[in-house]
Amino acid sequence: MFNFYLELLYLVEVQFQPDDDLYDRIFSELFLLLKQYKIINPWQVIVIYPSRNIERFQPTQFGELLQLSRVNRIYLGLAER
Repeated sequence: MFNFYLELLYLVEVQFQPDDDLYDRIFSELFLLLKQYKIINPWQVIVIYPSRNIERFQPTQFGELLQLSRVNRIYLGLAER
């Protein structure tokens, strides 16, 4: 077993194009990582978007997870070309 010593685990995704499977991938990778390496430290997910209209929000599947204080979505407010 691989042992991590982390104060805080960050999972950061920069998403500049629409992706219907983004949250499926992020949360499956996060929970797989937590299970495989038995990470007990706090974790933080950060998703960076150029603007809100790029995000493909899935409230039915991930609404509660996206409301956690450990999940942050950042919108840069960049105009689309």
